Order: sequence, then structure tokens, then C-alpha cells
Amino acid sequence: MRDASKLAAIDAAFHPGNDEGDSIPLSSIPDALASLNIPVDDDVLQVFNNAASGWSAPADSASTSTANGATVNRKDFRAVCAVLLDIEDEEDLEGDPEALHADSGGGFLIEDDTAADTGGGFLLPSDQEEEDYEEEEDAYESEPASEDVSDSAGEFTNEQPSTRRTRTRTRHRSSSASSSSSDRAPKPLTASQKKEALIAFALFFPSVPEDQLPKKRLTIRDITRVASLLKEKISAEETIEMLTTFSTSPDGSMGLADFEKMMQAAGML
Repeated sequence: MRDASKLAAIDAAFHPGNDEGDSIPLSSIPDALASLNIPVDDDVLQVFNNAASGWSAPADSASTSTANGATVNRKDFRAVCAVLLDIEDEEDLEGDPEALHADSGGGFLIEDDTAADTGGGFLLPSDQEEEDYEEEEDAYESEPASEDVSDSAGEFTNEQPSTRRTRTRTRHRSSSASSSSSDRAPKPLTASQKKEALIAFALFFPSVPEDQLPKKRLTIRDITRVASLLKEKISAEETIEMLTTFSTSPDGSMGLADFEKMMQAAGML
């Protein structure tokens, strides 16, 4: 489901019986999720319960919040539903190898000059832009050599070394850029650091054997559940931002490798 249609569907689920308000009763959440074809379970309801109580409710307070007429605001409803729909889309792709293959492009975004800047991804120049740039640079480097030449043969002789020097410098700059990028790359984790990250990752999956942990994916449900147990206040928006910043998966979940990068970036390793 594309972002525009996804947001429209979420808003449509939010509106029935609630056209004039900016919140939805917690008791209406199951019906709203059903209209979005999102399976309803205790973990999902707990996420919305936390949102309704300001992200400070204990893990077993869902029935109390419902009875008290608690509500979820539009912002949190949108954020949580967007993540849940991404998870459902990913599960659908896993069941359809052809669709998964069609949606498995690289993580770099190539845009032309006329495209609107949406702020996402990496922008790479097109092949034509690279060729034009090289031609302009070659022409610029060739001009001084041709000024003092009186015949075409001399001009040809002087132009060639200049062009070669230009391309040599171009390669040198590319090499320097690569070296600079590698310098900024995070250092590989040591065995003890990996073990420390694994122990922290295991806290989210207390019943999972250690040898199965690398196969697990950390989702908004897991983070919200643990935050509730620890009495930590974290909003859906903050949770989603953390997941999407470090996740390498289309559904926004984090595997063990993503979790290691997050801990390293946060200075926890």
C-alpha cells in the first residue's frame, strides 16, 4: 500500500463516529483496525492503551482505560497504524516471492533535476550528468595549453597530456572521497561488544533461546511492551523514529545487526 493511499485509509478508519473530534475512543480501536485489515491482538491493543494514557500506563491496564473512556489522538493513531500496515505489507510480500523480488531494489534513490526534493534517500547523478561534467572539466583543463600553440599539430600534442592529467586528478579525487568515507565508517565491533549487544537484544525476547535471537526482529510492539514494564515514557513517534533511523528492513523493524549499529551510534558499546 502506497503512502498516500495508506494515510487516506488510516484517516477513513479514524473518522467513523468521530467526525468532529481529534481523538478516537479506545473502545473503537478494534473496529478501526479491522477496517484496515490489521489483526488485533493484546500487544497491538497495549500500544494504543499506552498512547491513550500518555505512554505511562502499566502493561495490564487496557481494560481499565477502556472502561474510563480513554481516547487516542489522531497523531498517535496515524503513527501506530502506519507501522502496523508496513508490517502487514511485508508479511504479504514474504508470501509472494515475485512481489518481493520486484520490490527488492537498492537503497539508493536516483532522481532527475526536475524531481521535487522530498528529503529522503541518497541522490546520485545520472550517467549523462557525469559525462557532461567530465567533458566540461576536460575542456577547462585543455584551454591554457591551446593558447600558445600556433598550429594544429602542436595543439593536438599539448592537449593530450592536459586531458590525461585532468582524468588523473579526477580519479585521485574519487579515491580521496572513498578514503574519507571509509574513515567515517563505524569501526567493526569486537567480540565482547557483539556479546554485549546480544545480551541487550535478548532483553526484548526473554523466552527466545540465544541461538534463535539473530533471527528475531525488533518492532514497535516489543519496544512499547518493554517500556511499559520499565515504566519508561516513550511516544509512538519517538519509537518509530528510532526504528526507521537504524532499520534496514522495509517494514521498519530492527534485526540484531541493526540493533548493534544503534547501540554503537548511541555510544553504548
